[in-house]
Amino acid sequence: MKVVLLQDIANVGQKLEIKEVANGFALNFLIPQGKAKFADKGVIANLESARERQSELKKEQDESMKKTLTGSGAFEIIVKANEEGHLFAKIDANKIADCISEKTGKKIKGTEINLENPIKEIGDHQIEIQIGEEKVNATLQVKAE
Repeated sequence: MKVVLLQDIANVGQKLEIKEVANGFALNFLIPQGKAKFADKGVIANLESARERQSELKKEQDESMKKTLTGSGAFEIIVKANEEGHLFAKIDANKIADCISEKTGKKIKGTEINLENPIKEIGDHQIEIQIGEEKVNATLQVKAE
């Protein structure tokens, strides 16, 4: 029997997924407890429509974020370093994400920043940020305090 899950269920699936489950499991457990409902044509059509709207909204948000990042110039992090320009503490993707989030007011996760190695020296560094399906380049200036 096809059902739409109304919440995450371990070993079955995620919320709003359409799953094929045993008739007894659906009729005796999932549906009576409000964890799923029967997936008829109308429910499936509504669910697909909602997914399309959500996808379009996500694309719009990604475009907005891309414009914000490309239009905000260089991001600056001030840290302590020695005379040779080596940092006392490395700068990782999470610290960069916090700096960008603080400057733009938009939440960036450390996992969205493609950084092969942490930054260990002062200067200008090119970083790549993955926003949705697109990659955006941003300049990060690391200055000694």
